[in-house]
Amino acid sequence: IGLPIDRESVRRLCLLEVFLSGNGLIVTPVVLLVTDNATNPILNPTEVTQLFSMPLPSFLYDRPSLIPGWHFGLSGRVSLDPAQQLPPPEIDYADGQGRVGGKEGRYYQYRDVSWGSGVVRMHRFLTGREGGGIKPVYGLTAAILIRAAIVGFARVPTFEVVAPGQKNMEERMVWDVRNGAGPLRRAIEAEGLWEEWKPDTAKL
Repeated sequence: IGLPIDRESVRRLCLLEVFLSGNGLIVTPVVLLVTDNATNPILNPTEVTQLFSMPLPSFLYDRPSLIPGWHFGLSGRVSLDPAQQLPPPEIDYADGQGRVGGKEGRYYQYRDVSWGSGVVRMHRFLTGREGGGIKPVYGLTAAILIRAAIVGFARVPTFEVVAPGQKNMEERMVWDVRNGAGPLRRAIEAEGLWEEWKPDTAKL
């Protein structure tokens, strides 16, 4: 998204560690504090089509009633899907059915899916706006926000963040370079670095 270059109203707090997206891109999350509510971001429609607002602590809990401040005004912003509304739209998490945790329609749910040579846990959080066709927060977006909440509040989530046996991000990137054909592998080859990444010579 496009934000004004204004260090007073848009302050950079930190960079988080990189993430590997489902299509093989390296994503570096940038955490900003926007102090002017009148700021109007300019969206790049090829990358971002919609913005949403949700309290950051929400991504540390598997039940909305556990969120600090839930009983003091947050319940109207983050809520379970009301019974009279349509169910959340189907979400294509990734290839493979995997193990599913959490009951359908609950605020938090996860799915362990096949990724490369291992498994990755995909998280999903309802926003209370699913009845209007808005997708839940899931996949890469959920993973980044969980990490931002962990760092920002120095707290461990009430749910398990990774699946049993899940490889760390560096291991997944190495596997993607050596075995994939996505943008990360192509970038390595374009830079003439493939020899350094081959299984017998790669330096971790």
